[in-house]
Amino acid sequence: MQAGAGEAPDGGGGTAAGNLVKPVVRSREDPGGGPVEPAGLTPEERADAALALQSAAAAVREVVKFIRPGEDRVSVSALWTERGRAEYDRDPWRMSRSRMAAVETAYREAAERLADGNPIWSP
Repeated sequence: MQAGAGEAPDGGGGTAAGNLVKPVVRSREDPGGGPVEPAGLTPEERADAALALQSAAAAVREVVKFIRPGEDRVSVSALWTERGRAEYDRDPWRMSRSRMAAVETAYREAAERLADGNPIWSP
């Protein structure tokens, strides 16, 4: 299983306003085949996917820090990548405070469902 996410400008996998994280859980049998159903995952894969979703939720929360006080969305000047600017030009609402809140909630709820009450990392 692999978890994909946006990369920071330095390629280090960090967070930038222009790099919204999009977690993708892929099947070990078909790594390029797209998302799989949670029922087909092992407990370890479920935990890995839940952790990826929790990380994505945290990254979305970081993006909100790029929204200036009194504004509703990330300023285009906060976008560091061509991809981020292109996404903004295509659909500026994706960078809005309300959408970020909805995405963060969706990622956290999906992570909770995947974890099914089990720890998502080993102590």
